[in-house]
Amino acid sequence: MSKRKYQSDEKLQSYKPKPNNMSRRMVDDGGNDLAGYLVLRLHQAVDLSKADLQELTGGKPSFSGATWDTVAPALGLRRDLNIIQLDTFTVPNAILPPSFHRELMTNGSRWLDVYQEPWSWGPEESRLRLLEAWFVPVCSLFCGRLVDTPEPSTPETQESSPNEIEHKIFMLDNCVLVVIEMNPTPENIFDDYAQVLLELVSAMKRNRDTDFDRQPPIYAMLSDLRDYYILSYDGKEFRRMARVTVSLDARADFLRGMAHVSDLLFSVLLNGYIEILAAVQKRSAKRSEANDVSRHRSISSGIPVIGEGPEQFSRPSLEIWSKAHLKALEAQKIMVGADLTSEDTWDQDGRRGINLLNESFKDIPKFGSLADWDERNLKHQIDNITNQLLQSHGTPPIGEV
Repeated sequence: MSKRKYQSDEKLQSYKPKPNNMSRRMVDDGGNDLAGYLVLRLHQAVDLSKADLQELTGGKPSFSGATWDTVAPALGLRRDLNIIQLDTFTVPNAILPPSFHRELMTNGSRWLDVYQEPWSWGPEESRLRLLEAWFVPVCSLFCGRLVDTPEPSTPETQESSPNEIEHKIFMLDNCVLVVIEMNPTPENIFDDYAQVLLELVSAMKRNRDTDFDRQPPIYAMLSDLRDYYILSYDGKEFRRMARVTVSLDARADFLRGMAHVSDLLFSVLLNGYIEILAAVQKRSAKRSEANDVSRHRSISSGIPVIGEGPEQFSRPSLEIWSKAHLKALEAQKIMVGADLTSEDTWDQDGRRGINLLNESFKDIPKFGSLADWDERNLKHQIDNITNQLLQSHGTPPIGEV
């Protein structure tokens, strides 16, 4: 280290509980800001470098500090090649209906007016928000069964230390499904690959708590709004999908390219959703075969029932997961084989697929919400709210006579 090497002696060991107690008191008294101020002052006082601090944590890099030269060998990859060395994979291409694409393009144009054209290369935060104009509506097609949880804390792995990471994760049954990461520095794309690979490893470690016989793969999207890289990890092997490039020459080119990206993202989400449903269904069947009558957190579907004979045992959740899986497969099949003869036939098949997907969700609770809705109910609520606004606008504001 800069001043004195770390020595694990008895005297040092005797001091360790004191900083722990002091840090807890500081957080309680002044919050993270006060604790952070103390860390900064100590850092300056003892002249510790970033490398010194990393050495104290066992030399494990954070995601943002990951480099390809370090991460690639640790994951069994060649340092002199990028992700081109990974085997490729595909998912069924489920095509969204044109009416949905029209909504996306109209809404996306409004976002472009606010966050500027993508070729302006604004800060990472602006580009991430611009991407949200497409992936939030796409994710909303899953009606709260896949949700966005930004900046979660991820567990420590052999390759990285615990991290608060800036990305988006979509989850079902507490499973990480997709990681979305912006690439702010195209010239450092190798290091961005390293960061995403570490995120996949960490997410897979979290998923192992789900008690699946075989872990469904986790997907990742890395993008700078021009190039989109899709990766997957099943706990054993990393794979890659062919890169998708969106033209930034004009707004119309960008909107057309983002339509393809939207189909790609939806296809990955749908395929991942189906894979997790299959894993949950298999787990539920295994519990049923074992006469497991305990209640589990995976779904609020009622209490397992036991009859007089062994054949009378049933888990209500098994039927729910099985039905959800079959409906999702039907939706995928229809949207993959959509009739593109005309916009009308395309839209009809796309909407049929979305309706089947909604049937798949029917008995699966939302994340963090007990309320559910459909377009008809929402329209009715909006009509009522609009009428209330009309009446309230006709009355004097509060405080005025």
